[in-house]
Amino acid sequence: MAVVTSSSSSASSDVLPVHRTIEALESKTDSAGCIAVLDECYRLLTSGQVRAGMDLLMDRLSRLRRAHGSEQWDVVFLAEAIRHPISRLIWQDPFTDHSFRKPRGYPGDAALLDYIYGRTGIPEGTSELGEAIFQVNRDRQAPRSVRSRAQILARAIDEAAARFDSPRILSIACGHLREAEMSSAVMDGRVGELIALDQDPLSLAEVDRAYGAKGVRPVQQSVRNIIAGKTDYRDLHLVYAAGLYDYLSDRVAARLTELMFDMLAPGGSLLVANFAPCVEDLGYIESYMGWKLIYREPEQMTALAAGIPSSQWKSHRLFWDEHESIIFLEITKRQTIKPTVTFLADPLNVAVPGLANVTTGDRVRSRNGAHPHNGVRNNGAENPSER
Repeated sequence: MAVVTSSSSSASSDVLPVHRTIEALESKTDSAGCIAVLDECYRLLTSGQVRAGMDLLMDRLSRLRRAHGSEQWDVVFLAEAIRHPISRLIWQDPFTDHSFRKPRGYPGDAALLDYIYGRTGIPEGTSELGEAIFQVNRDRQAPRSVRSRAQILARAIDEAAARFDSPRILSIACGHLREAEMSSAVMDGRVGELIALDQDPLSLAEVDRAYGAKGVRPVQQSVRNIIAGKTDYRDLHLVYAAGLYDYLSDRVAARLTELMFDMLAPGGSLLVANFAPCVEDLGYIESYMGWKLIYREPEQMTALAAGIPSSQWKSHRLFWDEHESIIFLEITKRQTIKPTVTFLADPLNVAVPGLANVTTGDRVRSRNGAHPHNGVRNNGAENPSER
């Protein structure tokens, strides 16, 4: 296939060792430095050194993004990157091109992720350069973490099926739900119900086609419906969100975390994932892929669960994916919630939040100064039974 290229006024045809080029560009962090990096990457790509060119491009763009912050990056460097002739080379990669064009109207759609999972092949007519760039991109840290994330979710489904008989599971913003085919519990029919919730009808149609016969139930709803209380999910054994939190503000993410916890049956777990700002490909993702995420540090992930009382959860942990660019927050609900008992001035009366009629036994009554056989007054009635 022919390789489509564009000329760059400052792109040199001389071949220099890549390590010397990196050293020469190391101190350039202004707009001119950005152009110099792009020129050098352009030269490498057009001379057949695709991996070297892409590695340099990924590294330097991410360094510039971190050095100057989101606002200056958007105003100065992002425009330089898009205007540079190298963009016409980069977009020959169908994966990068799909992300930048956003054919479904939003970033990071399920069809894009199918490139990462290997479900979508190289389209006919793709240039040799585009195919080579795709092969490099698919093996970068972020795509590897996306594949790792799906495997982690599949294991969570299998663990729920091991702990509960025919568990009920909810996936929020499910996309194409590719973790389902990685789960032996789903494929073997050991999941009672897997509710696949998404706002995109195209994604849900693919979920129904691929996994409808395995007990997966597609539901077209948005996160707004959940936040607004327009859904009624309860007694679930696993509730999870794969890539949703990458787009949610702290306020919305915290509220959704609380609501997800409320949906759980005793012993059930919630699991949410979020890209961290340490991802190597940050600058490339935000420029040539046009894919802006909300990144979170571990401390920020912990803060999302601040509204869940510690008395209600059994376990609460953070962990990384295998390639350490995605953080997971996992919270498991207690089997039984231990209430806090408050003894009132009258030793015969106690108050327990959430319980209307509380009866104490002889041992408790004797410890608090009441005769063990006098009963307990609850709403004006005598009830000597012990609970």
